[in-house]
Order: sequence, then C-alpha cells, then structure tokens
Amino acid sequence: MGLSPGGIAMPIDYREPRPSPGGIAMPLGGIIQTYWVYESDDGLEYKMFDQHISKVLDLAYIKDPNNTNVEVNTIINGKPVSWIFNFVNMTQTNINTGSRRRIFRRSHQSYI
Repeated sequence: MGLSPGGIAMPIDYREPRPSPGGIAMPLGGIIQTYWVYESDDGLEYKMFDQHISKVLDLAYIKDPNNTNVEVNTIINGKPVSWIFNFVNMTQTNINTGSRRRIFRRSHQSYI
C-alpha cells in the first residue's frame, strides 16, 4: 500500500504506466487529469474549454510546450471560430476579431 497526499492508504499499481485521457501517465493508483481553462470576457473568472478543445490543446502542448502558433478551428453556436494559441505567453487570440485572453493548463490527481 502507498499513501495518498492526505495520508490515506492507497493500492500501488505496479503495472506499466498507461496514458490517461489527458496524455499523462497514471501514477501509483491515481490518475492525473489535465484540462484547459480560459479567462471569461469580463476577466473575473476562468471557464473550462470543451473537452475536445482541451484534448487538442493538451496534445499540442505535450508535443511542444514552446509553440506560439497552434491554430484551432471549431464551430460555436453554428458559426466557425478560429483561434491561435500561444503556449509561451499562455494566450488565446481570435483570428477574426483579434481579441486576446489568458489561458491556463490545469491538472489534478484523483485516486482509484
């Protein structure tokens, strides 16, 4: 048995690490989940990206965390939207409007 950060006994997984949905290895009986958030228009809170956008961002970030030109295209409310993500400055820029906001990569570990 291993100990969780809270000191609770947790089973240790001795198998080879497997990729999680966010692309991070599963350590010692837990799973690290990664997601991305963006600054709201009023700048007062952060909201989670849709799961498919988060996955695209995470795969690009794992491949090259210094990438400053990751283009993501999607449909929001029936309209096409294109963004450029800069992982160095952690910003998202709307290609059509030029508006820019902050983004963050978040992760947490959950135990089985």
